Amino acid sequence: MRIHIIGINYWPEMTGIAVFSTGRAEHLAAAGHQVTMCAAVPYYPQWRVPEGYRGLKFRREERAGVTILRCPLYVPAAVNPIRRVLHEASFIVSSFVRSLFCRRPDLLSWTSRYADEYARFHESVLVSPTATEGARHGNHL
Repeated sequence: MRIHIIGINYWPEMTGIAVFSTGRAEHLAAAGHQVTMCAAVPYYPQWRVPEGYRGLKFRREERAGVTILRCPLYVPAAVNPIRRVLHEASFIVSSFVRSLFCRRPDLLSWTSRYADEYARFHESVLVSPTATEGARHGNHL
Protein backbone atom coordinates (compact mmCIF):
# COMPACT_ATOMS: atom_id res chain seq x y z
CA MET A 1 0.00 0.00 0.00
CA ARG A 2 1.22 3.53 -0.80
CA ILE A 3 1.00 5.65 2.35
CA HIS A 4 1.58 9.41 2.40
CA ILE A 5 2.03 10.97 5.86
CA ILE A 6 2.18 14.70 6.49
CA GLY A 7 3.75 15.92 9.72
CA ILE A 8 5.89 18.92 10.61
CA ASN A 9 8.45 17.06 12.76
CA TYR A 10 10.47 13.94 11.81
CA TRP A 11 13.91 12.38 12.23
CA PRO A 12 16.61 13.58 13.09
CA GLU A 13 14.63 15.45 15.74
CA MET A 14 14.67 13.35 18.90
CA THR A 15 11.83 14.85 20.95
CA GLY A 16 8.10 15.32 20.78
CA ILE A 17 5.98 14.19 17.85
CA ALA A 18 9.07 13.55 15.69
CA VAL A 19 9.75 10.33 17.62
CA PHE A 20 6.17 9.14 17.04
CA SER A 21 6.14 10.17 13.36
CA THR A 22 9.47 8.47 12.68
CA GLY A 23 8.52 5.27 14.49
CA ARG A 24 5.17 5.08 12.78
CA ALA A 25 6.53 5.64 9.28
CA GLU A 26 9.44 3.23 9.73
CA HIS A 27 7.15 0.56 11.22
CA LEU A 28 4.82 0.80 8.23
CA ALA A 29 7.77 0.64 5.82
CA ALA A 30 9.16 -2.43 7.63
CA ALA A 31 5.73 -4.05 7.22
CA GLY A 32 6.15 -3.77 3.46
CA HIS A 33 4.30 -0.55 2.69
CA GLN A 34 5.62 2.16 0.40
CA VAL A 35 5.79 5.10 2.84
CA THR A 36 6.34 8.75 1.99
CA MET A 37 6.76 11.23 4.85
CA CYS A 38 6.20 14.89 4.00
CA ALA A 39 7.97 16.79 6.80
CA ALA A 40 9.61 20.11 7.50
CA VAL A 41 13.35 20.54 7.60
CA PRO A 42 14.67 19.79 11.11
CA TYR A 43 14.52 22.74 13.52
CA TYR A 44 13.23 21.52 16.89
CA PRO A 45 13.92 21.88 19.84
CA GLN A 46 16.54 24.56 19.09
CA TRP A 47 14.21 26.54 16.80
CA ARG A 48 17.08 26.77 14.34
CA VAL A 49 17.50 25.00 11.00
CA PRO A 50 20.85 23.14 10.74
CA GLU A 51 23.31 24.43 8.14
CA GLY A 52 22.79 21.51 5.74
CA TYR A 53 19.04 22.16 5.54
CA ARG A 54 19.01 25.95 5.17
CA GLY A 55 17.60 27.64 2.10
CA LEU A 56 14.19 27.68 0.52
CA LYS A 57 14.24 24.38 -1.31
CA PHE A 58 12.50 21.04 -1.26
CA ARG A 59 14.65 17.98 -0.56
CA ARG A 60 14.25 14.24 -0.88
CA GLU A 61 15.86 11.75 1.52
CA GLU A 62 15.64 8.02 2.17
CA ARG A 63 15.88 6.42 5.62
CA ALA A 64 14.83 2.96 6.85
CA GLY A 65 12.64 2.37 3.80
CA VAL A 66 10.83 5.71 4.13
CA THR A 67 11.00 8.40 1.46
CA ILE A 68 11.25 11.72 3.30
CA LEU A 69 10.11 14.80 1.42
CA ARG A 70 11.49 17.85 3.23
CA CYS A 71 9.60 21.11 2.97
CA PRO A 72 10.97 24.56 3.73
CA LEU A 73 9.30 26.58 6.46
CA TYR A 74 9.63 29.81 8.39
CA VAL A 75 11.40 29.27 11.72
CA PRO A 76 11.25 32.37 13.92
CA ALA A 77 14.28 33.30 16.02
CA ALA A 78 11.95 34.33 18.85
CA VAL A 79 8.55 32.63 19.09
CA ASN A 80 5.42 34.64 19.86
CA PRO A 81 1.79 33.90 18.93
CA ILE A 82 1.87 35.67 15.55
CA ARG A 83 5.21 34.16 14.53
CA ARG A 84 4.02 30.73 15.66
CA VAL A 85 0.97 30.99 13.40
CA LEU A 86 3.21 32.07 10.50
CA HIS A 87 5.54 29.17 11.27
CA GLU A 88 2.71 26.62 11.16
CA ALA A 89 1.12 28.24 8.11
CA SER A 90 4.40 28.14 6.18
CA PHE A 91 4.56 24.37 6.67
CA ILE A 92 0.94 23.93 5.66
CA VAL A 93 1.55 25.81 2.41
CA SER A 94 4.85 24.10 1.57
CA SER A 95 3.58 20.60 2.46
CA PHE A 96 0.43 21.23 0.39
CA VAL A 97 2.51 22.21 -2.63
CA ARG A 98 4.89 19.28 -2.12
CA SER A 99 2.04 16.80 -1.71
CA LEU A 100 0.39 17.91 -4.94
CA PHE A 101 3.35 16.52 -6.89
CA CYS A 102 3.41 13.13 -5.19
CA ARG A 103 2.13 9.91 -6.64
CA ARG A 104 -1.46 9.10 -5.66
CA PRO A 105 -1.46 7.40 -2.24
CA ASP A 106 -3.75 4.60 -1.13
CA LEU A 107 -3.81 6.20 2.33
CA LEU A 108 -3.25 9.81 3.38
CA SER A 109 -2.51 10.56 7.03
CA TRP A 110 -1.09 13.37 9.11
CA THR A 111 0.41 13.79 12.55
CA SER A 112 0.06 16.65 15.01
CA ARG A 113 2.09 17.52 18.08
CA TYR A 114 -0.96 18.76 19.92
CA ALA A 115 -3.28 16.56 21.92
CA ASP A 116 -7.01 16.12 22.33
CA GLU A 117 -9.22 19.07 21.38
CA TYR A 118 -6.47 21.29 19.97
CA ALA A 119 -5.24 18.49 17.72
CA ARG A 120 -8.68 18.06 16.21
CA PHE A 121 -8.95 21.83 15.68
CA HIS A 122 -5.41 22.07 14.27
CA GLU A 123 -5.86 19.19 11.86
CA SER A 124 -9.34 20.09 10.71
CA VAL A 125 -8.75 23.82 10.22
CA LEU A 126 -5.09 24.08 9.26
CA VAL A 127 -4.23 20.79 7.59
CA SER A 128 -7.59 20.15 5.95
CA PRO A 129 -6.73 21.89 2.65
CA THR A 130 -3.83 19.46 2.16
CA ALA A 131 -5.82 16.48 3.39
CA THR A 132 -8.84 17.42 1.30
CA GLU A 133 -6.80 17.74 -1.87
CA GLY A 134 -4.96 14.51 -1.13
CA ALA A 135 -8.22 12.73 -0.40
CA ARG A 136 -9.42 13.64 -3.87
CA HIS A 137 -6.62 11.41 -5.16
CA GLY A 138 -7.00 8.53 -2.69
CA ASN A 139 -8.24 7.47 0.70
CA HIS A 140 -7.39 9.27 3.92
CA LEU A 141 -7.20 8.47 7.61
